[in-house]
Amino acid sequence: MSWKDVKIAKKLYIGFGSIVVLALGIAYVGWSGLDNVTVAVGKADGGNRLIKIAQECRLSEKNYIMRHDDKYVDELRTHIAEEVKVANELKATLKDPVDIAAIDKCLADLKNYETACESWIAADREGIAALQEVVSAGRQCEKEAGNLLSSQKEQMDLEILSLENHQKLTERLDKSRMANAMLKWTL
Repeated sequence: MSWKDVKIAKKLYIGFGSIVVLALGIAYVGWSGLDNVTVAVGKADGGNRLIKIAQECRLSEKNYIMRHDDKYVDELRTHIAEEVKVANELKATLKDPVDIAAIDKCLADLKNYETACESWIAADREGIAALQEVVSAGRQCEKEAGNLLSSQKEQMDLEILSLENHQKLTERLDKSRMANAMLKWTL
């Protein structure tokens, strides 16, 4: 049987059938390609989320440095926990050992960052407490120097009024000058 002997209806069935088979082949190739693109986009989206959260971590860190407000420490800890969660979720979707190793390194670096931030925050809080102690001690010293100055002025005024002993007057004047110098040093 030759192609010339086949009826037109059968030729149409063969033609449309071959087109349908070709369309199904093209659809399969497109579907599998789209699936690969979806996986790649998911990986890229996970990577972009990691970068965005890292930037939010740094912003919270800088806000704490500038304002010393504990709400930024809480934000920083929340962002770090979120970044660990996103990194583990991304790691679960990966199959390439190179990508998995990169996520593992990211998680290790994130742990080091968290440790460094916590130690810096503790040191900063200790520094603030020490600064408050220094300010308090300085104010106490200033108060005592002021009291000494007042006392010396009162004694000097009494001695000037009595004019008994000029040597004592000179000593009081020297002490008064030293008290003034101490005030200047503390200020």
